[in-house]
Amino acid sequence: MSRYVANDAEEKKVKEVFHSEAAIEIGGIEPCREMKGMGWRVILVEKQLYACGIDGGDGFCFATAIEPAELDGYVDEEEAAHKKLTAAL
Repeated sequence: MSRYVANDAEEKKVKEVFHSEAAIEIGGIEPCREMKGMGWRVILVEKQLYACGIDGGDGFCFATAIEPAELDGYVDEEEAAHKKLTAAL
């Protein structure tokens, strides 16, 4: 079940690794008009999946901890994302 990252320490950790090699990119949805310029980038950080809300400039806005079964709501290519996740774990 997804969980909005409200813990300051956890959010800070995710934000710090968002653009670094410590975050393994699993997939995402590009910002688009239908989502009012927002998109998603799913990353794996220390064996936890995070769906990060991004703005049109690829900037980190917020994070939600998700389970692998929830990937389809946060990525365009679910099969590819599951393959990346399996390889990363």
